Amino acid sequence: MSGEEIPSWAVSQLPAARHLGAAVFLGRQGGASSGEFASLNLSDAVGDSTGAVHRNWMKVKSAFSTVRHWVRMRQVHGTVVRVVYERSVDDITECDALVTAVPQAALCVLTADCVPVLIAASGGRPVAAVHAGWRGTAGRLVQEVVQVLREQFEVSPHLLWAALGPSIGPCCYEVGGDVVTALRNAGLGRAIGTCAEGTYRVDLRLANRLALTDAGLPDSQVLDVGGCTACNAKDFFSHRRQRGLAGRQLSFVVCAEDSLHLRAGGG
Repeated sequence: MSGEEIPSWAVSQLPAARHLGAAVFLGRQGGASSGEFASLNLSDAVGDSTGAVHRNWMKVKSAFSTVRHWVRMRQVHGTVVRVVYERSVDDITECDALVTAVPQAALCVLTADCVPVLIAASGGRPVAAVHAGWRGTAGRLVQEVVQVLREQFEVSPHLLWAALGPSIGPCCYEVGGDVVTALRNAGLGRAIGTCAEGTYRVDLRLANRLALTDAGLPDSQVLDVGGCTACNAKDFFSHRRQRGLAGRQLSFVVCAEDSLHLRAGGG
């Protein structure tokens, strides 16, 4: 798999994560969009030119030409997990997590502060992609995904690797009481820090790490990739920094052709 023309953070470049396979986080550089959406915006729902978004997707597909299927979801900040089978690989449905064992299918997540979470069995199949904003994080969506992988594909959590991609950090993510209450009720209070009176700072990546390790993943198999989207205007879109007028960067994980750990298939 190649993506030299587009700046990216590839998990396969990390020695400790070699078994995660083709898990890639893209930034905002390398595309055709302009203005607030410059330049590799891949969302057609934020006000960018339809033509520019199309050209951006064509560039991504050309750069990663070994991918057979690009599987997208209509993200709704919920906790719905969708399993993608061969017969439904081209469908787009409302959900915030995708799971598949379809070979060479890339599961996609679009973010601009939320946490993109890419998960794979140690042999590279099956895989999952999760869009974790604060609602999905408080709903422990990543644990729902681990449960699906265990129950439908018989993959033990200790055989899973997860990568937490570029997202807003606790340095920039100041929240109110509603977010704090939701995270505390979910048992994720360790990810909450204090800020000014009546406000708090939240570490969404830490919260998802805690949920993943609670689900049985070894902490050493949960990896942080990339930095804070709000701090780094050069490399990342940020909904908060750009006051809502922001593009979306792509993260994706590609399902391997075969895996020793795959015991169940799709219809």
